[in-house]
Amino acid sequence: MEVLQCTGSTHKCLEFFYEHIEKLKPVENFTAFFDNANFLLTNYKIEYPGTHAIIAGNGKEMHLTSINCGYGGASPSGTEEIIVHLGVPPKKAELLKWERGLSIDFSNNIYSVNKPKLFFANSTTHKHLDELTFCVLGDNTCVELENNKREVHMLNPTRNNLKNFYNCLDEMKPTTVTYIPDYSITHPDGLVTSILEITGAKFNLYCKGEYEEIYRLFEDVYKLIYKEKFKYEIKNIKEWFEQPQILYRENHSFTIPPTEDMTNTMEL
Repeated sequence: MEVLQCTGSTHKCLEFFYEHIEKLKPVENFTAFFDNANFLLTNYKIEYPGTHAIIAGNGKEMHLTSINCGYGGASPSGTEEIIVHLGVPPKKAELLKWERGLSIDFSNNIYSVNKPKLFFANSTTHKHLDELTFCVLGDNTCVELENNKREVHMLNPTRNNLKNFYNCLDEMKPTTVTYIPDYSITHPDGLVTSILEITGAKFNLYCKGEYEEIYRLFEDVYKLIYKEKFKYEIKNIKEWFEQPQILYRENHSFTIPPTEDMTNTMEL
């Protein structure tokens, strides 16, 4: 997929659009988000983190940073101008630019407007969402889109925003879960920081936090994915978690390297 990227101002993005739009004809789709983290819920892959609008057609994509929607300003006005050029009536386009998420299909020589699901919102805009199931982005939760990444990162979700964590689980459709001790970071009291890696159908989730809190989340995710409780009972959790173990399960095979002899009860 060839990507045509513009990272300039709204004026430069409009100039770029008019200069290159013929390469994308016939245009198939225009998608824009106020909170561009919502591209994680689409099939688009982002190369530049500030991309808020994508035009697709003729096997190519145009990614624009300063073309936006959901408020009154130059960037949403740029969206209005573009979709009018693509075939949306001016009065309709004037209304559509206020949507916080917008997807317009042009594939059948007529336009069809869809309102994509809004799941991610920053801390100042989430009150605009009607649904209670969303992920609030802020100091302890962020999204990485650039270079085709599809990642959500959380710091101490148990303490900072547990609702974010479980909402992401519901949305991402988890497939595998991994626990990793991180000895490069320790708490002031000397406790080991742990990493929880969860892969999903829509995006991947990475969490860092105190080892016992992360382990409890690991148990919940394990049960969600495999419909059974984690089958190993760990009696001395502090000593066990301070050893370089990795908990990993995929395709219903479970291992804890580098331990070779596994029993149903682990006591170190």
